[in-house]
Amino acid sequence: MLTDKREDILKYIPQRAPMVMIHRLKEASESVAVTLFDIEADNLFVEAGFLQESGLIENIAQTGAAMTGYHAIENQTEVKLGFIGAVKRLKIHGKPTVGQTIETHVKVTHEVFDYKVIKGEVYHQQQLMAECEMNIFIQPDEEH
Repeated sequence: MLTDKREDILKYIPQRAPMVMIHRLKEASESVAVTLFDIEADNLFVEAGFLQESGLIENIAQTGAAMTGYHAIENQTEVKLGFIGAVKRLKIHGKPTVGQTIETHVKVTHEVFDYKVIKGEVYHQQQLMAECEMNIFIQPDEEH
């Protein structure tokens, strides 16, 4: 486990409460990341006790952000902002409930300059809950 405390995840992602949708970084490399997220009743994306589709999408995006942020810190460079360009092939197989912990896996499938295509999968106890492809644009370096 790369981060055990919730506050440690904040060094890898630009989001802040109440928009933090990952709690722990389990694994990270330049092209793969695995995070854990504890679903709580007061979460912005929880409705009627279930984490909604928008929360699952944001969870996948933040897992991608944590992967990029971890890689930046490991290489002693700036953690950059990323923006969702598109979500494709979204499939919701089930909605996790309050009290459950989800594990999210992200893998870069294509990368060109500041543009990444990732495949994300969300699991609860090894059961696939959601999956999608996501296009992410990473904020380029400022020209001086």
